[in-house]
Amino acid sequence: MHRSLTLLVLALTSATSLLAAEPPDLTVRLVAPLELADFTVVGAITPAGAQRLMKEKIKLGSPDADAYEFLMVPADPKSKDPKAAEQRIRVENVEQYLAAMKRGAYPMTTFDIAMDGWAVRPTAVLKFVSRSIESKRTRLPERLLPALPVEILGAEGPAAAKALKADTAKGKTLGDYQQAGKLKGSADLILWFPI
Repeated sequence: MHRSLTLLVLALTSATSLLAAEPPDLTVRLVAPLELADFTVVGAITPAGAQRLMKEKIKLGSPDADAYEFLMVPADPKSKDPKAAEQRIRVENVEQYLAAMKRGAYPMTTFDIAMDGWAVRPTAVLKFVSRSIESKRTRLPERLLPALPVEILGAEGPAAAKALKADTAKGKTLGDYQQAGKLKGSADLILWFPI
């Protein structure tokens, strides 16, 4: 049985970027580990890092070497060759999986469908992260700021995490951050997070 799609929390802003003059590179924080064949990714990754991970071998739910041959590519309908038939292809990483999908590949058997489920998860996660861009604003109504804890911002790095943990323990909210000038709200209820 394949695992459900990992939920990602996009670090739209972090405690570090709220306080820093220079914004750090965009990072996306994984809320669940991303298992690949040779290692597991935990924590935060960048879009460029996700692109590199697309070349790494994915982990499937079977130890069999031929388990990576779980997709069928349909025969070319334009082919004049009467022997042209569907072809089973080997897919070992996210790049190959995406290319196979563009060619119309699909899983044929129940086993193939199960293996496809293992490929879908890292593909969705890495495709999402690789296309992520930093948010410049949010449409969060200002009236909600006093109710939202600062811990929803996330933190990059140990110093920022420590400061955020301390503010969370004190019960600080986004409203407190706004009053302190760490968040700026506009009259039309759009918040800008200083970058």
